[in-house]
Formats: sequence, structure tokens, C-alpha cells
Amino acid sequence: MISIFYRRWQSISRGETVRPGAAIRDRFQAAVALTDREHWAFIEAMQNDPLAVKAYEDADCIVYTIPRTEGAGDGIRPEQD
Repeated sequence: MISIFYRRWQSISRGETVRPGAAIRDRFQAAVALTDREHWAFIEAMQNDPLAVKAYEDADCIVYTIPRTEGAGDGIRPEQD
């Protein structure tokens, strides 16, 4: 049987969750999300979520940070190289 957590992660990684940052923080108690470049819908959802901050990216992956509490993000995005 597939766990509820796995189904929730599937929904988030497919870009089906409106606020993926809050969902990742609240459901998985995670402050970081890592994705490969193949999950384009997830990347788009994270880019549209003000809670998720792109901390690192290269040709293979993107790393987002997610503040532990609502409103903890300062809205400042790291500079792009």
C-alpha cells in the first residue's frame, strides 16, 4: 500500500500543490527541497511560491530553502550568477 506521505510528495513534485513550500515544511518538517531539472511543474510551482527561496542551482539540480515559520522569509532572493 502506498503511504499518504508518498502520495502527498507525488502531488507536490508534479506541481499540483499551490503552496509547495508550506506543504513541504508542514507535512515533511523539511527546511530544504532539492529537485532535478526534469520536474518542471514543481520548479514552476516553487518559483511562484514566495515562501520558497532558490538557494542554489546548477545544470543538474535546484535547491530551495523554506523558512521554518510563516513570515520568516525576508523576501530576498539570492543573486543569480
